[in-house]
Amino acid sequence: MGGKDGITGRVEEKLADLFEIPKNVLLDMPRIVLVGNVQLTVENHQGIVEYTRQRVRVATSRGEVAVEGRGLSIGRITKSEIAIDGRIHRIALGE
Repeated sequence: MGGKDGITGRVEEKLADLFEIPKNVLLDMPRIVLVGNVQLTVENHQGIVEYTRQRVRVATSRGEVAVEGRGLSIGRITKSEIAIDGRIHRIALGE
């Protein structure tokens, strides 16, 4: 999946550094937060691709976030944030 490329992406990244703006805000990057092995939050998501009790795949502007484990459930979902609860065994980031 695409992201910001070329000159525009580099300029925006340098501006984020210069003004100390979080890159996930300026560059529409996902922010992923793991709490122990029981909750994973993805900010700036683009929807759920797959959802089972053993696997959840979430689309982002930079690819997919795949979470594998046991007893997985969607604890919270909003337009910009999704929280996955359960026993998390593996996280994979892909394009």
